[in-house]
Amino acid sequence: MKTILKTVLIAGGLGISANAGAQVTNIATIDTLEAIANAKALVQANNAITTQFASTTTQLEQKRQQLEPLIARMDTNKDGNVDSREFTAARNSKVAAVKQASTQAETIQREMQTLSQPEAIARLYALEQLLTRFNTAQQKVVTDRRIGAVLAPTAFIYAPPTADITAAVTAELDRTVPTVTTAAPANWRPRQQTVQAMEQLIQLGQARAAYAQAAAQQPATAAPATATPAPTATQPAGR
Repeated sequence: MKTILKTVLIAGGLGISANAGAQVTNIATIDTLEAIANAKALVQANNAITTQFASTTTQLEQKRQQLEPLIARMDTNKDGNVDSREFTAARNSKVAAVKQASTQAETIQREMQTLSQPEAIARLYALEQLLTRFNTAQQKVVTDRRIGAVLAPTAFIYAPPTADITAAVTAELDRTVPTVTTAAPANWRPRQQTVQAMEQLIQLGQARAAYAQAAAQQPATAAPATATPAPTATQPAGR
């Protein structure tokens, strides 16, 4: 697992430690990102935000479609993207159509940024409310289970399933933070840690979607009646 929520949510480093001189008798593991992503308050908030900004999503998709021919016009190496070098070349091009494409693309991108900002702020505000309560929820589980140390899953060569407190911390978040607000105060800005956490949650969501798509595309094969049932596949952590 890659380093998760580096600054604010380092597994095992969230103010949790054994008493000085005390012998560590119980070690646990937690997938911090999964614990937060599965919190009911965050799931419900994100679903509500998706509904609230449905029309904005449609507008953004329309603008992406407007961008496609402009990008194709500036994309000199035909890789489907326009890097800074290609954009600068297009902006300075003596070919009127290419120069115009750069101007139009820049305008559309500014419009897209303006359109997407309210939704992004709502999602970040909902997430930050959970991040600020995460330490307390994890500490409660650690105290209740008399855990001496919490490590990231990759710190273990082997750990029994009972060592994983991810679901327990999610349950504690669900108990203590049943809902979050999506309407951020005026001029509110997220902390850098919240932005980093959001980026990793997006990556996790993309990994989950890719896994689900790959699983759905696998052809179903009928196993012989005498065959030993195949073990159930477990979803990878996505990092």
